[in-house]
Amino acid sequence: MSEDVALSTKSRILSAALERLLQQGPEHISMRQIAGDVGITPMAIYKHFANKESLQLALLEAGFLVFEDYLNRHRGTEDARQSLLLLAQGFFDFSIEQAGYFELIFLSGRGLARIKGWEQATDAAKPTYRILHECVRSCIKEGLFSDADSRNTTLSMLAFCIGMSALYLSGNVGATPQIAKSKLMSAFGDYVNQLCAEKKYPQPIP
Repeated sequence: MSEDVALSTKSRILSAALERLLQQGPEHISMRQIAGDVGITPMAIYKHFANKESLQLALLEAGFLVFEDYLNRHRGTEDARQSLLLLAQGFFDFSIEQAGYFELIFLSGRGLARIKGWEQATDAAKPTYRILHECVRSCIKEGLFSDADSRNTTLSMLAFCIGMSALYLSGNVGATPQIAKSKLMSAFGDYVNQLCAEKKYPQPIP
């Protein structure tokens, strides 16, 4: 088997596994089912993945790599606030264009967290978190946000983006991806402006 064919088969296995996992949950899928979806024998799938757990971890790692690529497409500007808005655009593009991986990473973690070797997948998540955290720290350094805990601010922004993206995927934000992106970015811009206002008014406004 050539390397290209092997990569193609592996990609098809990952795609089939992602679809089944999101439909049925990690507890209810089998290697035999996935092999059937791909059109290979049950034994052939083990040439690519040792067991179901290693396949699920490979899915998570692949998802984080795709997510990282989306974030890296929107880096490079020296203006911290603009960089933050661009990263949000990358996040929303990922959630809309790669909805399966978004759901796997951010909405299915509870079940996947029971997989042996979960820590290996969380290591794959660190670069994506680091990209956003570094941008938040730049915003604090430039005086846009209050000099608070940058990690808490980063987690808050992640929660905001995940929540807004989940609303879109549930059909509650926009009729088309283009309309949804516009609404999501507008909401994130308002959120950033609120953080800037908190810097200006560190005490509660009467």
